[in-house]
Amino acid sequence: MNGYVALLGSGEYLSVMDEVDNFLLANCGAQNRKVRVVCLPTAAGQESEASVNRWMKMGVDHFTRLGADVTSVPVTDADSASNQSHASLVEEADLIYFSGGNPMYLYETMKDSLVWKSAMKVFERGGAYAGCSAGAMILGNQIPDFRALGLRNAEMFNIVPASIIPHFDATPVFSNQWLRHYVVV
Repeated sequence: MNGYVALLGSGEYLSVMDEVDNFLLANCGAQNRKVRVVCLPTAAGQESEASVNRWMKMGVDHFTRLGADVTSVPVTDADSASNQSHASLVEEADLIYFSGGNPMYLYETMKDSLVWKSAMKVFERGGAYAGCSAGAMILGNQIPDFRALGLRNAEMFNIVPASIIPHFDATPVFSNQWLRHYVVV
């Protein structure tokens, strides 16, 4: 990745993130034109249509308020992640923003997809990546497989050579001894 990466725990599309998001907008390679942002609600793809639409609207409202040209692309499953029109919209972006949801579902949906390949092209040319919660986790090397109560690991994209585990302090299964497996001091 040649651009900036923001790995966030929560707060996507809220005013509390204005400073971070304005930094990304100013440093995503747009040069002297309006920044193009693509928001992807993919991690919420197993949730209701209303939930996906809420994430999409929040992204558009937030980045419009910050002065960007923003599009939310309804990539919610493997079929939509392999849609060439969606991939083309992603490839034209300067900043790609993955909101939160289910990290395993997000990874499995993005893996080998046209949309992910387009996102990687954006990053290679210096565009920015923002991932909140699940969107951050997929860039790591592995995460605990929550379906197995964290007893085994699930591979991720390994762009950041570490496990990214937001909300660890709010999940009862994460004991201090268990966390020592992931935390390096």
